[in-house]
Amino acid sequence: MIYKVENFPSRQVTTQNKKFLYFGGTAYLGLQTDKNFQEIFINSIKKYGTNYGASRKANIQLTIYEEVENYLANFIGSEGCITLSSGFLAGQLVAKYFRSKNRKCFYAPSTHEALHLLNTKNHTTYNELINSINNFVETSNENPVLFIDSIQLNGRNYPDFDWLQKINLQRITLVIDDSHGFGIIGENGSGAYSLLSKLNPKKLLVCGSMGKGFGIQAGFIAGNKTDIKKIQLTHMYAAASPATPAAMATIIASEKIINEKRRILLENVQLFITKIANLKQFKFLPNYPCFAFENKKLANYLESNKILITNFYYPKESGDLVLRIVLNSNHTKKDILKLTDLINKFS
Repeated sequence: MIYKVENFPSRQVTTQNKKFLYFGGTAYLGLQTDKNFQEIFINSIKKYGTNYGASRKANIQLTIYEEVENYLANFIGSEGCITLSSGFLAGQLVAKYFRSKNRKCFYAPSTHEALHLLNTKNHTTYNELINSINNFVETSNENPVLFIDSIQLNGRNYPDFDWLQKINLQRITLVIDDSHGFGIIGENGSGAYSLLSKLNPKKLLVCGSMGKGFGIQAGFIAGNKTDIKKIQLTHMYAAASPATPAAMATIIASEKIINEKRRILLENVQLFITKIANLKQFKFLPNYPCFAFENKKLANYLESNKILITNFYYPKESGDLVLRIVLNSNHTKKDILKLTDLINKFS
């Protein structure tokens, strides 16, 4: 059932004159409704305006962009970083960059649409993908590109990426969509870059949204300086409007708030895990706030008890049903205990 709401869905939503606890969405740190975060954002708007539509190549250039990009590169552990107006645009830019070089591209199962261009498809199984890549590397001098998502709740990717170790990564350029990891996983929320760099791929580029882990409308691309500079020379980068400078400035100014919200989120995750009697009914990752399941009756039961979760068909009505409990930093201990108590009673 689709519910229409008039306010941002944080820990609660009000719809059809009813109030529900809400355990869904992707606002993992709950920054979008945090009063201190909002105050910093509002003050940044007063300095930089509500929007900045000029090209990053224009003759007037705001210094905040390079300041934030240097900050992010240091935070991520990459040589370079650029920002864009959305994570989807960041993924499309990277995909187009490699396709323009006529590079052979492979896509792991369930790779997000942001990394796809026309006529590209995901492999259906990891074994099929591994065999295809190894056969290509053995019979070609070309170094292919492999696109994957960092977060898959089936556990095949983060945190171990075990299947990648069956591929000759020294011949592979890895492109990772870290939209659901950046700001949440890794040291201090730095994402998947550092972890994947230890696997020693030929090249590594990580891109994604900053909306999930940082609460702002923006995207990023992190990687080696050479590729980052070449991406900045593309027509697509020059033609695209940047993220709002106020959002960029808020990232740096809110560092302490973001770190505290991440600490609270991890506490909430641990509370949920310790209070659930039967964790086997969920697919989940270490220290990650999403818990997927398949029992539609559980979703209906929670809804009948005034709790809404992520519950919709994706990417269209004929697609798979996504059932997922999502914790965020704004949930109270009382919220989580009510949720776990209901789940345990249902089970």
